Amino acid sequence: MKLFKNLIWTVGFLPLWLISPNVQGGALQTYWPMHVGDHYTMSSTSGNATTTYASGDGGYPGALKVTTVVGSLSSVAHIGYSGGSVVSYDVVAGGVSTVYSPALLSITESALATQGSFSGTSHFTVSGASASVTISGTVSAGGSVTVPAGTFNNCLKVVETMTTTTTVMGQSISSTAQMTFYLAPNVGAVKSETVTTVPGVPQTRTTSVLVSGVIGGVDVTKGGGGGTTDKTPPSVVIATPTPGQRILTNGSIVTVRGTAADNVGVDKVFCQINGGTFDVVTGTKAWTNVAWVVAGTNVLRAYAVDASGNCSRTSSVAFVIVQTSALSVSQTGAGTILPAMNNMLLEIGRNYSIKAVPAAGQIFSNWVANGAVVTNNPNLVFKMRPNLQLTANFVTNRFIADKGDYQGIFTLGYESTDWTNSGALKLTLTDKGSYTGQLLNQGKSYPLSGAFNAAGYATNWVARGTQPALRVRIKVEPDSLGMYGDVGPVGGWQAGLMADRKVVAKTNAFQGTYVITDTNNLGTLTIKVAPTGVTTTSGKLSDGTAVALTTGISVWGDVPLYQPLYANKGMLLGYFRCKQGAGGELYWQKLPTTLNPSGFTKAAVFTVQQK
Repeated sequence: MKLFKNLIWTVGFLPLWLISPNVQGGALQTYWPMHVGDHYTMSSTSGNATTTYASGDGGYPGALKVTTVVGSLSSVAHIGYSGGSVVSYDVVAGGVSTVYSPALLSITESALATQGSFSGTSHFTVSGASASVTISGTVSAGGSVTVPAGTFNNCLKVVETMTTTTTVMGQSISSTAQMTFYLAPNVGAVKSETVTTVPGVPQTRTTSVLVSGVIGGVDVTKGGGGGTTDKTPPSVVIATPTPGQRILTNGSIVTVRGTAADNVGVDKVFCQINGGTFDVVTGTKAWTNVAWVVAGTNVLRAYAVDASGNCSRTSSVAFVIVQTSALSVSQTGAGTILPAMNNMLLEIGRNYSIKAVPAAGQIFSNWVANGAVVTNNPNLVFKMRPNLQLTANFVTNRFIADKGDYQGIFTLGYESTDWTNSGALKLTLTDKGSYTGQLLNQGKSYPLSGAFNAAGYATNWVARGTQPALRVRIKVEPDSLGMYGDVGPVGGWQAGLMADRKVVAKTNAFQGTYVITDTNNLGTLTIKVAPTGVTTTSGKLSDGTAVALTTGISVWGDVPLYQPLYANKGMLLGYFRCKQGAGGELYWQKLPTTLNPSGFTKAAVFTVQQK
């Protein structure tokens, strides 16, 4: 409970000093001015809170010491500046010291100037527990606000959410503070509304209003800020660059120009490029500034402040910096690159397309960009960058000799093969390296298509509904020696794949009839090889199940066998070589069912006899 009290104490004081000015920026200096000696009083249901700014950086160079007193309670914080942002370094409240790492972001110049958003996260330790605090907020027009100190015009409304998460013994506890601030020019906060929620503690709601104060030596109740007689904001116009303008330059700096006007007089004009800090420009009614730009789209923003602290609306313009570089395009092997782009000046940051077309007897291998392989797709889309070098590599077309129809099986091997991790492959390879085919698994046929790369490798994915997808990796051997690879789900079983090219001829050395006999009395199978290479396997297994399958024969005389059985509840799997006395293995499986629970898996060594 002590931790909760300390947390409430710390969170309770945060809204009083959370948003603070940045004297380096116009919007921050206008909407929350901060000077040594400033003091003001806010009235709320919990009593009057008096805040005083004093020197004393607390070890944080440039920070001011901010003291807030509510009755007998007080807090002391140190607030400093970091570029275009305000940060809080620490706070001491109720005897509890909190140091933020990194310094806690309070608000940004950009958010106030553009009526945009801001966010930041910091960490701290309270009563031995680690904690973090995240702040996010938005800024919008707040109109006129009336409080005991007077009526203040041209206010900004800041809506923030602060979430503090404390971890104690591995458990996280979060609290939130929803805060709404109204900021008046040259005064700062004139009204705040805070709702704090901590688990196990009643929610608190506090509204504070400005009663009195002296900011920058001026009594706010006597026209020092929102009560000033000049309530008309200035205006600002960006003359160059114009919206969408394309500026051709290989440099990193461009000059921007514009104008500003006010009924009394413009005090300063501020510019921002690509979300950076707002800097004071040269001139007021007619102003100029230099902007650091990047290739591609850039966004320039500007606003003006008059002598009374009134801020104009922020103007913005998007323009394009066009920088060019010469593209180097080369090739190895024979082919054509379209379009011809070697030594062409291209726009940096823009996307271009280029295509590699192999010559007869060649195939495309890969695109290389500055020494690194980027793709094996002949159609390349690239983003231009300085000194880009592209090389298209063509190699001899190996697939002219490899084209044909291939067939094979995949299996885990003796005694490990079953219905789920085995099957067959049928594939047609073109002389360009592309392929189509089918993968057979668990009695179902799945389509395959794709292309082998120049090295002869291809990967395909087979979706199987609710079952894990199968990855099919294939390597085609040169000169029609066959294919090999593996099949299986990633992280699961991986079955070896072997496939041979089918014979396509009017006659072949293996034509004839062969009988398969095995050592486990699985049945009798007969293989008939036609002169064209068409192979028919037929017969009956020992339980009377018929086998009938038409395939082809390879140049080696090999015939794959994959026959789904029992209405896709079993299979017969094997690989035969049509040669007298050749041997091999045969797998016969029948899955158990509700009506027939006596499933089985049998494996046998067989021999081939030629009739």
